[in-house]
Amino acid sequence: MNEQNAKLDSNNVKRWLSIMTRMTGEERKKVLIKSAIQVFSEENYRAAKVADIAAKANVTEPVVYKHFSSKKNLYLEVLTLIMEKTMKRFQDVTAKSMNPHEKMELIIKEHSTMIHVFRQELKLEFQAVSEIDDPEVKEIIATGYRSSFKLIEDVLKEGMDQGYFRGDINPSFQAKLFVGHFIHLSSYYLAEVLEDDYANQLFSFYLHGILNHSREK
Repeated sequence: MNEQNAKLDSNNVKRWLSIMTRMTGEERKKVLIKSAIQVFSEENYRAAKVADIAAKANVTEPVVYKHFSSKKNLYLEVLTLIMEKTMKRFQDVTAKSMNPHEKMELIIKEHSTMIHVFRQELKLEFQAVSEIDDPEVKEIIATGYRSSFKLIEDVLKEGMDQGYFRGDINPSFQAKLFVGHFIHLSSYYLAEVLEDDYANQLFSFYLHGILNHSREK
């Protein structure tokens, strides 16, 4: 039985290596990034080894170094990709033809989905804060935050112009407050202390505070 299993494992490895050989450089790079996300999130940047990432992708270390000059280069690319994909999902929401109040509600819903579906990526973002003294890591995180602030601020301004949100709010401050809610909700989720209805109550309270109640939604 053990011999049979060994043969099956060997066949699976050969099949995977065959697939990897037929991949384009860009396809292989995507597999390596996916493997890196798993390894970095399970350990952390300092503890993770390139050999572990290579093993997860069923390739040799030289294959990893063919696409990434160093572990740090791979780490920075992973962080950048996570931030960009997060922004892309929120941008897709704000591009929809709906009023600003509905956009804010959909952004909230999208965040709730993301923290449950992309837990590994979320862990990696939080772990990156421990590397904040590295200027390159700091800039990636700061760029992600600034982009989030700008996106929410634009929706708030749109809502103010159209009368959905109060005209006396500071959209820049409110955008930072809103994104801050996302950050602390994400940390609660990872720590498994988030109560079922907490997020709904929090954002209901937030939106109630900025809505122009003289206008019906």
